[in-house]
Amino acid sequence: MVTHNLAPISQSDPSAGNAANWSPGEAERRIAVHFHQTRYEDIPPATLDFTKCLMLDTIGAAIAGFQAEGATAVADLVTSWGGTPQARIIGRGDMVPAHQAAMANATMARALEIDDVHEQGMLHPTASIVPLALAVSEAAGGITGRQFAEAVVLGIDLAIRIGTAPRAEVAGGRTQPRTQSHTYHIGMLAGAMVAGKIMDLPSGGLQNAMGIAYSQCAGNLQAVAEGALTVRVQQGLSASAAIVSAELARLGVTGAMQSLTGVSGYYNALHGGRCDRAVLIGDLGRRYANEEVSIKPYPCCKHIHTAAAAAENLVREQGIRADDIERVVIHVKNQEYYDLVCRPEGREERRASMFGERGMVHAQMSLPFVVAVALCDGKVSLDRFEAAGRTSDDVLSMMGRIETVMDGGPDDNVLPTPGIVDVYLAGASTPLTSEVRYVKGHPMNRMSFDDVAGKFMDMTDFSGAWFSRDRRRRIIEMIHAIETLPDMSDLAALLVADTSPANS
Repeated sequence: MVTHNLAPISQSDPSAGNAANWSPGEAERRIAVHFHQTRYEDIPPATLDFTKCLMLDTIGAAIAGFQAEGATAVADLVTSWGGTPQARIIGRGDMVPAHQAAMANATMARALEIDDVHEQGMLHPTASIVPLALAVSEAAGGITGRQFAEAVVLGIDLAIRIGTAPRAEVAGGRTQPRTQSHTYHIGMLAGAMVAGKIMDLPSGGLQNAMGIAYSQCAGNLQAVAEGALTVRVQQGLSASAAIVSAELARLGVTGAMQSLTGVSGYYNALHGGRCDRAVLIGDLGRRYANEEVSIKPYPCCKHIHTAAAAAENLVREQGIRADDIERVVIHVKNQEYYDLVCRPEGREERRASMFGERGMVHAQMSLPFVVAVALCDGKVSLDRFEAAGRTSDDVLSMMGRIETVMDGGPDDNVLPTPGIVDVYLAGASTPLTSEVRYVKGHPMNRMSFDDVAGKFMDMTDFSGAWFSRDRRRRIIEMIHAIETLPDMSDLAALLVADTSPANS
């Protein structure tokens, strides 16, 4: 795919309206007008239906992460700040300013690594957008389910467009180690547009909001390498910054109008000028990328999922037992994948990383750990990522038998990469092998709304916040029929833990 240097934009792009001579800020202006003008009835029904799945999945992830490390600290902090009571903190019910509620709730949504992912873009498009949209809707009052859905659909689509336009390489000679995170950037940039749409800003105000968001644009991958809780907290910070950006724009504060494509805009500053214009705006309003999102079956980095599914298949189909396994080889097909989930490389270092206050984040980002769990248990469950589960003798022993091999070629520039797992049983010279390309939840192996509802019930069972089954069923039903909801505050009111164990 051709990429374009954006200083200045001048290339012809027929799919973007034959813009041979764009005026400065034209891409941003088109995005802002699209956000301002698009209504619920303009959005394809299939896109709306799938986005309901993403809404339910994200809210379930937030409920599940209610008492996760880091999430409780953020919730305690924003509650202590006080301020105008505008929006609820999920699980707790404390009313705080909208940007503070979004900060807490988006942190929860990312905390257990069970939120959705756009694999080609290597980003989490929904974990900031749904919580911030809910907080702004509750603060505004009287925002209908249709209005909420409009904003969320547009926001997810824009997040994917911004995140995929640089066309990142993950294999071959042009691969470069990533240091920045698209996830947090697009949470601010697209999130500001979502917040501004719910606030009913005019197109110029929306363009200002994105420019103000760009002035706060931050987020990196160092926390992943170190197992720091800021992996999840950055999700909350991006949601909070998005709302603040829209609020400032509403008050007349101006932002850069060429925040994406300007000489010092997002793509030039952070992506070396790489941007595929057709991806960014070429079919804006005619195609929505929402259905490209993968819903996770496992609570870990999405790069790990195909190998985890392959390991599960071996246990289920071959009837192997953990004690019979002599060694395991996991084949890794591109450098992006290897760098993110296969380090540290030493087996003892990998096992040691499961202990201590950083152990959970390391586990969420560890291919050897998750495959070890799948081989020991025949499944991957949330409780294995807690301290007792991730440091158990059986899992640590299995991790010591796992080898990760980087054997991809220069053409393996594709995500998701296939999960290829070879298991050698004691005394065997040839392995039992399983390969999985598309796990359940990928667009090629999609989860239905009922599948996501089942996942929602499982996630909320795990949560330390106690939600009755009746309350959870009502949340599912409300999101399924969100277009009929007269006020989004009705949904927000349901996202508070019950005080008694009735209906369990």
